[in-house]
Amino acid sequence: YDMLEPNDRIMVCISGGKDSATLLHLLLHLQSKLAKIGTPFELVAVHLNQNQPGYDNTQLVEWLDSLEVPFRIVTEDTYSIV
Repeated sequence: YDMLEPNDRIMVCISGGKDSATLLHLLLHLQSKLAKIGTPFELVAVHLNQNQPGYDNTQLVEWLDSLEVPFRIVTEDTYSIV
Protein backbone atom coordinates (compact mmCIF):
# COMPACT_ATOMS: atom_id res chain seq x y z
CA TYR A 1 0.00 0.00 0.00
CA ASP A 2 3.06 2.28 -0.01
CA MET A 3 2.19 3.64 3.41
CA LEU A 4 5.82 4.42 4.25
CA GLU A 5 8.37 6.07 2.05
CA PRO A 6 12.07 6.52 2.77
CA ASN A 7 12.76 9.27 5.32
CA ASP A 8 9.14 9.69 6.43
CA ARG A 9 8.63 11.05 9.94
CA ILE A 10 5.94 9.35 12.01
CA MET A 11 4.42 10.89 15.12
CA VAL A 12 3.39 8.33 17.73
CA CYS A 13 1.02 9.69 20.37
CA ILE A 14 1.91 8.22 23.76
CA SER A 15 -0.60 8.25 26.59
CA GLY A 16 1.52 6.19 28.94
CA GLY A 17 -0.83 3.22 28.65
CA LYS A 18 -0.14 -0.23 27.28
CA ASP A 19 -1.79 0.34 23.89
CA SER A 20 0.36 3.29 22.86
CA ALA A 21 3.45 1.68 24.43
CA THR A 22 2.87 -1.45 22.35
CA LEU A 23 2.38 0.63 19.21
CA LEU A 24 5.67 2.41 19.82
CA HIS A 25 7.51 -0.89 20.37
CA LEU A 26 6.05 -2.34 17.17
CA LEU A 27 7.01 0.73 15.17
CA LEU A 28 10.55 0.63 16.60
CA HIS A 29 10.80 -3.00 15.48
CA LEU A 30 9.47 -2.12 12.03
CA GLN A 31 11.89 0.81 11.85
CA SER A 32 14.90 -1.46 12.38
CA LYS A 33 13.66 -4.00 9.81
CA LEU A 34 12.79 -1.48 7.09
CA ALA A 35 16.05 0.44 7.50
CA LYS A 36 17.90 -2.72 6.42
CA ILE A 37 16.03 -2.85 3.12
CA GLY A 38 16.33 0.82 2.23
CA THR A 39 13.22 2.35 3.79
CA PRO A 40 14.45 4.27 6.83
CA PHE A 41 11.97 6.41 8.70
CA GLU A 42 11.96 8.57 11.83
CA LEU A 43 9.77 8.15 14.89
CA VAL A 44 8.82 10.99 17.21
CA ALA A 45 6.82 10.27 20.35
CA VAL A 46 4.42 12.96 21.55
CA HIS A 47 2.69 13.02 24.94
CA LEU A 48 -0.05 15.43 26.02
CA ASN A 49 0.32 16.44 29.66
CA GLN A 50 -3.19 17.64 30.60
CA ASN A 51 -2.17 19.09 33.98
CA GLN A 52 -4.25 16.62 35.98
CA PRO A 53 -3.67 17.00 39.71
CA GLY A 54 -1.06 14.57 41.00
CA TYR A 55 0.09 13.51 37.54
CA ASP A 56 3.85 13.08 37.19
CA ASN A 57 5.28 12.22 33.78
CA THR A 58 8.76 11.43 35.14
CA GLN A 59 8.45 7.68 34.55
CA LEU A 60 7.21 8.22 31.00
CA VAL A 61 10.12 10.53 30.21
CA GLU A 62 12.60 8.05 31.70
CA TRP A 63 11.06 5.23 29.62
CA LEU A 64 11.27 7.25 26.40
CA ASP A 65 14.86 8.21 27.23
CA SER A 66 15.72 4.54 27.76
CA LEU A 67 14.32 3.71 24.32
CA GLU A 68 16.35 6.55 22.80
CA VAL A 69 13.27 7.79 21.00
CA PRO A 70 13.01 11.49 20.21
CA PHE A 71 9.98 12.86 22.04
CA ARG A 72 8.06 15.98 22.86
CA ILE A 73 5.86 16.68 25.86
CA VAL A 74 3.02 19.08 25.05
CA THR A 75 1.39 20.70 28.09
CA GLU A 76 -2.18 21.93 27.79
CA ASP A 77 -4.48 22.55 30.74
CA THR A 78 -7.42 20.55 29.47
CA TYR A 79 -8.18 19.35 32.99
CA SER A 80 -9.64 22.68 34.20
CA ILE A 81 -11.71 23.04 31.03
CA VAL A 82 -13.37 19.64 31.33
